[in-house]
Amino acid sequence: MYNKDVLNSLIDEFGLENAILYCKMESRKSQLMLEDSMRRGEIGSSEWEFEKDWWNENEKQLLTLKLNNNECVTTSRKQSKISIGDKTMVPLKIVR
Repeated sequence: MYNKDVLNSLIDEFGLENAILYCKMESRKSQLMLEDSMRRGEIGSSEWEFEKDWWNENEKQLLTLKLNNNECVTTSRKQSKISIGDKTMVPLKIVR
């Protein structure tokens, strides 16, 4: 199972807020594992670096999506889309 599949499943099952927290925690775990791996001089630390960066980037995307959804009420086809995993979401247009 790929990270994007895991993330999409977490969003569906636990909601956006909890998925954001999971991304943050998974990125931090990978950072700790990377640091430990590098301290011990292990080859193959790049997997931990990839994981750290992937989860961190998706946390940022989900936070952007959350911000847009909390402040918005309508959608527009001309707006940019946010891709999370293999899902594409259209941020809502802010109406004040």
